[in-house]
Amino acid sequence: MFAGTLGASGRLKVAPMVADGTQPGYVLFGIATQDIPPASDGYVSAFGKIKGIDTTAYAEGTILWCDPASPGGLVPIEPQAPNLKLAVAAVISSKINGTIFVRWTTGSRLQDLHDVEANGSKSDGDVLTYVAATSRWEPKAPTGGGVSGPLGSLTDVDTTNVIDKSVLYYDASSATFKADQVWTTVSLTDGGNF
Repeated sequence: MFAGTLGASGRLKVAPMVADGTQPGYVLFGIATQDIPPASDGYVSAFGKIKGIDTTAYAEGTILWCDPASPGGLVPIEPQAPNLKLAVAAVISSKINGTIFVRWTTGSRLQDLHDVEANGSKSDGDVLTYVAATSRWEPKAPTGGGVSGPLGSLTDVDTTNVIDKSVLYYDASSATFKADQVWTTVSLTDGGNF
């Protein structure tokens, strides 16, 4: 991953990729084609084959992802959020002197989209709201019903009972969408209720 520059030398610093979500995906540069000792130069591949690496732990055709638990490592299983999901290579041959094909993407976070501004303050339960004045999507606290806001301005939405983790559901008896925590009694086959 990109780790800075060496002053005005025109050279870049790199470090093992940290994929646990604490770094953005766009700092990924590729896969080193050789061991690069500290304070030395080396090659990094962003597209193409890398030969002569031990791929015996992976089956041919396996997609390799940046390992969120081990900086610079690779895993054959797609990580789960908030870890970065960076598919970086495919195994071409599985052997001690194996070959992988590098074709990485930096992935995307919602907040990295050009028309979304979510890099600032966010709170649990926020909803993404389009703000015409800024021509972008922004995280906002859900509002409506007893408070003002986008949901409350819709005539077929009743958000009077909005609480944390509420869901929006359609209530046919009132012909409105309601935001609430919904509990339903379900008959079980042995005659009990759930």
